[in-house]
Amino acid sequence: MTAIVAILTASLLLLFAMMAATSWFMTRLMRAYIGSKHELLEQILRTEQVPEQWASSYSLAAVRRAPRTEGAGTIAAADDRAARKSIRKLDRLIGYVRTTRLVEDEETRRTLLADLSRIRGQWGGACHEQPAGSQ
Repeated sequence: MTAIVAILTASLLLLFAMMAATSWFMTRLMRAYIGSKHELLEQILRTEQVPEQWASSYSLAAVRRAPRTEGAGTIAAADDRAARKSIRKLDRLIGYVRTTRLVEDEETRRTLLADLSRIRGQWGGACHEQPAGSQ
């Protein structure tokens, strides 16, 4: 009888420990994910440039493709792809600002969206498709 109680108690303690560890891990993961979005937003709004993280991933991809391609036309095509990717990522951030509850108030949200739309236009996004729901 005491062995059953001991096993049951140990199982419950192990289950509680696993739930606590999972909760801690998910909290850390979400804090990092949301924090990175807010850092990107801050960097974009402050510099009005493509974030360093995005630019470095594009240049790395271009370096990997460089030995296989030649000429100015392929460089221009790679730059165009990088610009489209930047605009697509910016569109995702605009969608995040539009839907998140982590913005102080609606006036702040409108200001952020106006600034991000202006920056999107500066990046050449005016000739590409508009983000979903931007009318």
